[in-house]
Amino acid sequence: MIFRREWGIYAIFLAMIHTVIILAGWVTWDIPGIFGLAFHPTLDRYVMVQHGFGLANLIGIVALFYGLALMLTSSDWAVRFLGGPIWKFVQRGAYVLWALVAVHGGYFLFMHFVDYHRAVPPPNPLSWPFVSLVALVLTLRSAAFFQVWRQARRDRKRTLPLSA
Repeated sequence: MIFRREWGIYAIFLAMIHTVIILAGWVTWDIPGIFGLAFHPTLDRYVMVQHGFGLANLIGIVALFYGLALMLTSSDWAVRFLGGPIWKFVQRGAYVLWALVAVHGGYFLFMHFVDYHRAVPPPNPLSWPFVSLVALVLTLRSAAFFQVWRQARRDRKRTLPLSA
């Protein structure tokens, strides 16, 4: 696929911009706030106020660092430095990154704003396109898996010795 490396690098740059926007706008640089904590003046400490918010953001942060590792190894120099098999092992981490991003995005599209003490906002118009894209990727990955599996079985049958 043409421009695959570039698309991955741009995606990580967008994730970094997303992180800065969330830090500056939503949690206003309150680092414990990223993890669902708020300062309680009576108790004089931070307390958990948004359970899923912290976990979803932790997943997003792990995905960001994972993506940065992939981005830093997305070059011909990295292939030469690491060697082909190690580089390929690192780059196959893109599948894990995809799963982390899907869980992170899915939480904020479908679960975060469903809370008993807040009014439920109108549905996000990106929810169902997100679900469609996740389903499409899973379908394509499953189809590719079964195609490779069938081909491997055919190849194995051709190379098996005939029994008498």
